[in-house]
Amino acid sequence: ELYLPKSWTEDEERRREARIPDEVGFKTKPELALQMVRGALAAGLPTGVLLADSAYGAWAYVSSLPGAGTPTWNVIPPTAGSYEARLYSNGFTRAGTSAPFTVADPVPTLAVSPTSGAADTPFTVTLTDWMGAGWIAIAPAGSADGAYIAWAYVSSLATVGNTKTWSVTLPTPDTYEIRLYSNGFTRAATSSVFTGF
Repeated sequence: ELYLPKSWTEDEERRREARIPDEVGFKTKPELALQMVRGALAAGLPTGVLLADSAYGAWAYVSSLPGAGTPTWNVIPPTAGSYEARLYSNGFTRAGTSAPFTVADPVPTLAVSPTSGAADTPFTVTLTDWMGAGWIAIAPAGSADGAYIAWAYVSSLATVGNTKTWSVTLPTPDTYEIRLYSNGFTRAATSSVFTGF
């Protein structure tokens, strides 16, 4: 089933452009989930217990989970936020709820090694905990965002696990910093200042 935001179902022009049939109205995610469960039961699919978060961002039948005696569910929430796991029996009869837990976006970090060296020495930039797109740049310390000297797309960096590296040589003696930009000039992280002499 396709979830349609309420704003879509109330906008006649949008409905017409998207060719949404007149009989399709707004339904909450739990209502859609119940409709899908009922459809599965009517089709004769095997029954089981359903796990879901507050808006069923992820779910699984308990019978499909690994673990001898104690099923284990490894799930990665799609976005940062507060969640709880819920155990259901017989459709939407809640049988149990986990303690709330919070998922935070990882905070990217930039490190430079060495922290000082001759201007013609290669410096290694290490970016960790960054999963998004974007670019990094070397710039004089404290300068405006557009004053970068060299840059590279994050996707072009050497990658091992969640660590990316970039080798850069300073053009002249000065103090510098490395900057991570997520889109355009939205700065996501800045390294400590390092010096070329």
